[in-house]
Amino acid sequence: MEVARSMMFNTNVPRRFWSDAVTAACYLINRIPTRILNDSSPFEVLNQTRPSIDHLRVFGCVCFVLRPGGLRDKLEAKSTKCMFLGYSTTQKGYKCYEFSRNRMIVSRDVKFIEHQGYHDKKDWGSLKDLARSPSDRAASL
Repeated sequence: MEVARSMMFNTNVPRRFWSDAVTAACYLINRIPTRILNDSSPFEVLNQTRPSIDHLRVFGCVCFVLRPGGLRDKLEAKSTKCMFLGYSTTQKGYKCYEFSRNRMIVSRDVKFIEHQGYHDKKDWGSLKDLARSPSDRAASL
């Protein structure tokens, strides 16, 4: 749960997507080496092969999903702005949420802007207050 919470806070993802964050966190944790498994990942132990990490993306980042030619007019945008929510378990592709139509899209044709969260406004003031707490000042004496 700590990984999912961190991922959601990092890009300010709304709470209603907590289940997607947990699923994406499990996907990532299963591909990360651990000392318990002699520096192998759970994926590697089960499949006897190292997992590919080239397809991993930043949870909650802005992405643009290509709209197929048959589903759009000539003058419409070729892609739609979405928020990346993880990896599909039923087909090869990325799970992306389109806020303008309130729907989930699974697609392989996605462009990511990983340095930008979909909801990138954070309240850092609460974290600054923690740094100036009385317990911190007492510890530095």
